[in-house]
Amino acid sequence: MYHRLSAMSEFDEKAATWDDDPSRVGREEDIAVRLKSDVDLSQVKTAMEYGSGTGLMSFALKEPRESTLFRSTFIQDGFCQ
Repeated sequence: MYHRLSAMSEFDEKAATWDDDPSRVGREEDIAVRLKSDVDLSQVKTAMEYGSGTGLMSFALKEPRESTLFRSTFIQDGFCQ
């Protein structure tokens, strides 16, 4: 039995305000700055973020990519049985 609707409803509810928390946004921006300084991303034109949630990391790393695929992995107890 799958409980997709209740799990997605909970995710949507939390996601609606998740990015309003400055500490979450700041953490992702700090990580993105560090990645950009440690890894040459200049030739990366497409990317996939697995477990993207609200996509904060991909948005922070979006330049100069032409496209990014977001794949969320939200699973809670009872989501799939």
